[in-house]
Amino acid sequence: MIVWLVCLGIVLYLLLGAHPTIKKIKEEKAALEKKASELKSDAWTQMEPLNRLYDWDMLARMMSRTVPRLEFDPFFTTQRLS
Repeated sequence: MIVWLVCLGIVLYLLLGAHPTIKKIKEEKAALEKKASELKSDAWTQMEPLNRLYDWDMLARMMSRTVPRLEFDPFFTTQRLS
């Protein structure tokens, strides 16, 4: 009976994160997640000017300039396709 209580105590000790290695790993994970979040925010900030250049009609304009004989209907819908 005492052996079971000791085993249960050890398992609870490990599961609750009281083990120093687990605490260290959790701290490292939090630091890495914070760094990744900062880098992602920085990347979005750097890409913002480029992303502002894109719009919904960009592909049609590029194709019209590349192949002038093509004409795209800006109001084309699936009903008109039918």
